[in-house]
Amino acid sequence: FKKGQLKKIFFCFPDPHFKNRNHRRRIIGESLVPVYSYLLDENEGMIYTITDVKDLGDWMTRHLTESPLFDRVYDFDEKTDVFLKNIQVSSEDAVRTDHQKKAKHLSIF
Repeated sequence: FKKGQLKKIFFCFPDPHFKNRNHRRRIIGESLVPVYSYLLDENEGMIYTITDVKDLGDWMTRHLTESPLFDRVYDFDEKTDVFLKNIQVSSEDAVRTDHQKKAKHLSIF
């Protein structure tokens, strides 16, 4: 990939790696946040995260929020952002989460 080549990155229901010794394997962490910033378009780039594991959702949100490279988006419009709706309902994990009546934890940066 080239610098700024991507407009959007999606992290949809990633493996939570529950054990503390495996947290370093999580897809979002201190070492990878700068890589995602490099890959994203400086003006239009966005990261979407969604999970059914609250601790993982908090983890991803915290690492992206603590980075000076990203700003969290709070005022997103579900009607105009087609990606937002799709990540919440279209994947197998989203359907499973709905079927099990679990909460989804979503963040956009």
